[in-house]
Amino acid sequence: MKNCLLFLTRYPYPPIGGDKVKSKNMVKILSKNFNLTIVIITDEPYNENSEDFLKKYCTKYFVYRYPKYRFLFNSIKGIIKKEPIQVSYYYFKNIKKKLYLEIENSDFIINNLIRTVKYVEDTEKIKFLDIVDSIGLHYLEAQKKSTSFLWNLVYKLEGKRVSNYEKNCIANFNNTFFVNKNESEFYSKYGNTSWIPNGVNPNLLNYKYTINNKSNKIVFFGKMNYQPNIEAVLWYIKNVHPLVKTDYEFIILGAYPSKEITKYSNKYNNIQVTGYVDDPYKIIASSTMVVSPMQIGGGIQNKVLESMALGQINILTQKVAKPITFGVSNQHFLVEDNPYKMSLLIDDILLNRDKYFRIGLNARKLIKEKYTWDNYELKLLRLINSY
Repeated sequence: MKNCLLFLTRYPYPPIGGDKVKSKNMVKILSKNFNLTIVIITDEPYNENSEDFLKKYCTKYFVYRYPKYRFLFNSIKGIIKKEPIQVSYYYFKNIKKKLYLEIENSDFIINNLIRTVKYVEDTEKIKFLDIVDSIGLHYLEAQKKSTSFLWNLVYKLEGKRVSNYEKNCIANFNNTFFVNKNESEFYSKYGNTSWIPNGVNPNLLNYKYTINNKSNKIVFFGKMNYQPNIEAVLWYIKNVHPLVKTDYEFIILGAYPSKEITKYSNKYNNIQVTGYVDDPYKIIASSTMVVSPMQIGGGIQNKVLESMALGQINILTQKVAKPITFGVSNQHFLVEDNPYKMSLLIDDILLNRDKYFRIGLNARKLIKEKYTWDNYELKLLRLINSY
């Protein structure tokens, strides 16, 4: 078996958040087909369950963990050097020296995101960049739409740096994996790119908790310390929520809610902020619909795919709908960017859910046919083995 070296910056388990869900499944796939060595450079605390997962699925692994101030000091160096902060944040020279033999003994390398690219920039080994989606494009767009002063500073400082760095990485890697087909095609002029869409937990396609047609609950589903999710919820609460005439409860479902979000559960009697929930799918399946009013962000929203797998009706902004390549508006989901028109649509679904029931059925069928981890595995292995 070939030797695979995988670089990560977060534990792949427990899979809280779309990035970890993807990493967890990639680790499982790679461990079945290759001798897998994982290197994690992280600011996350030690987690016994995370380490047990690595022991189960890796031939060997290395976790490099430092105090937060070391990472922040790296960021300052990155600002001075005019390289992306997130690249300098995770780069330690001493780690690169320690990994020399691991790199030399590998047959191929996969770097998750651009954050760990500096560790392998000098090697001639076969290299794949699992870029997921273009952070550079996301940052450049977010400069115009973000409502956060602090994040606007980050977007303005990092936008061009990250975009240029991504292009350079794509040119120097053997292949770069995107989950967004449009981004994969756009960046193909800079090097070899491949579109490999994410999968969905197959258990969701057979989830037994039945949807309640009499429910008056609307759910937003996503990790709530992620700025694009925060922006989406704030946009909805400020622009759509007051316009909905039908009585309903808005549930913000996701781990790590920021103070900016939790304050609204005190301000409004019909807004609930859950925080982490062991089984969020029960809440989603028992609601009337799911909304994903993203204003910024990139890639494909895993939580939307999961809601579709449950057979839920999803109202999306165009930004969310576009990367779902096989999805069709009014057939697999509903698309609306205008706050007033979105409120009218929500009122109609709350009062006449049966009229929209087919959309949920079509959504589940689409996920079953196109967005599974089995499909992801076939595409990933076919690509790796072609080199």
